[in-house]
Parts: sequence; structure tokens; C-alpha cells
Amino acid sequence: MKKAIAIFFLLLFWLSQTANYVIYNINKWHIKNEVREEILAGVPNRYLERIEYNSDIEWEEEGKEFSLKDEFYDVVRIKEINGKKIYIVLMTKMRSSL
Repeated sequence: MKKAIAIFFLLLFWLSQTANYVIYNINKWHIKNEVREEILAGVPNRYLERIEYNSDIEWEEEGKEFSLKDEFYDVVRIKEINGKKIYIVLMTKMRSSL
């Protein structure tokens, strides 16, 4: 009987962790799609930032989105000026809260 109760609670714990992971990824997917729609709709330049290439950039999707100093950015355009890559980006505050 004790073994069955232990297995039940382990299963319950595993299911709760799996559910949290699934919900997190669903929220991430929704936010990512919202940002893509904003970019396609044409975000005004006042909301865009310029970031020079930096070795601290951690790419989520190469050439599309990255994180830098715990902030997430979506790449709108990439320019090359004097041999340096400049990323024109939109900061994704919603994703940062995840």
C-alpha cells in the first residue's frame, strides 16, 4: 500500500511538472507570434533599437531573435556599416517576463 501511494505522488508530481512545461511553451509560442505580427504590420522607428554585433549575444533563432543581458530582441533588419553588423531590433518585453 505504501508503495502504491509513493508511486501515485511521484506520478502526480511528474504530471504537474510536465503541465508547467507545456503551458510555458504555449505562452512562448503565442508571444512570439504576436511580435512577428507587429513586425509585419510595420513597427514605427521610434520603437526600434540599434545594437552593434556583440559576442554576448545568445541566439534563439539565428538571424531572427536573440537575448542580450537578460532581454529578448527580435531582429527587424540587419545593416552592415564599415564592416560592422548593426541589428535593428524590437525589444520583446513580453518574452522577458517569461
